[in-house]
Amino acid sequence: LSSGYSIPPEYVCDRDRYHEFMREQREYEARKALYEMKRQEYLKVKEKGNFVLLELTKKGRVEAIKQKVLGTKEFLPKDQACLISFDIPENVKKTRNAFRSFIKKAGFKQEHLSVWINRLNVVEGMRELVCELKIEKWVKIYKAEL
Repeated sequence: LSSGYSIPPEYVCDRDRYHEFMREQREYEARKALYEMKRQEYLKVKEKGNFVLLELTKKGRVEAIKQKVLGTKEFLPKDQACLISFDIPENVKKTRNAFRSFIKKAGFKQEHLSVWINRLNVVEGMRELVCELKIEKWVKIYKAEL
């Protein structure tokens, strides 16, 4: 540099050592993510002989589907929208409130009391979520023509 400052030798490394360091960092981040998923009960870890089996719990599958829906950036064609109609009974109020909260977070706008609309292409993701939550008898998902 023009100031005469140079990088001390302890910070200089060859390409192989740099790649080894980066590989170790990725492994560390992966272990940390697995630990966090296990701590939040999204993942079950089972040992079978020399193998370790990783299995998503129901809570983990629901969260994965939610993240898929929330990560959708693709819009449906101009004349289409994802329409959700639901009538979840009072005796499962907690489920109803959680579902309503999620669809708001996913960008749905209320058309009528229990009819919500979104222009993003989330039809399949929402259908998966409804099936995973086992609320399909109360919730209908449509790809609607506007």
